[in-house]
Amino acid sequence: MTHTHTPGPWQLEEPHEPTPNMAWVWGSTPGKDTCICNVLVTQDPEWGVSPDEALANACLIASAPDLLAACEAIAARLEEAGHLSYGLRTMTYHEDSDVMVQLRAAISKAKGESDA
Repeated sequence: MTHTHTPGPWQLEEPHEPTPNMAWVWGSTPGKDTCICNVLVTQDPEWGVSPDEALANACLIASAPDLLAACEAIAARLEEAGHLSYGLRTMTYHEDSDVMVQLRAAISKAKGESDA
């Protein structure tokens, strides 16, 4: 099933009072802010990851719309032009290359089209 996500950009709000153990990821829709998720940030090992890892996870979540847009742009550029140049290197497009398979899988997963 395909899903439509809250448009980016998304922002990370680090823990602060009155919720010092919670980081928030916010997105914007016309006329309102939308809570994308909250991430527990605690020193208690029973609750999972370290505070640094929890904040890193929140940063990754907040960057999701930007990462999806970058993957889509790279895939489109490779499909249209047949290559992608960066610096002195050139990546040539092959339909079944590892990079294209990985790009398509990541895009599909981000859009809710697959679990892979």
